[in-house]
Amino acid sequence: MTLTEFQKELNSLNRWAQHGCGNHGCIIKPPTGLGTNMTCQCYPEEFSEVLLNLAAAIEPKNKYERFKLDCPKETL
Repeated sequence: MTLTEFQKELNSLNRWAQHGCGNHGCIIKPPTGLGTNMTCQCYPEEFSEVLLNLAAAIEPKNKYERFKLDCPKETL
């Protein structure tokens, strides 16, 4: 994932957190006009899943293995 793609994803998440998902059942901000009749996608579980997937996409391989080597044993 490039930095530009990462920034686009973060901007999308920011809009989602501010304006909701656009479904009429939205718990953040239901649309006043046209929207979908689906259930809300703004539950913390949905949002955290997207954040975790984004973090996994930008995570360098073997980062935690290097961390274990660099980190003092008291903090593990």
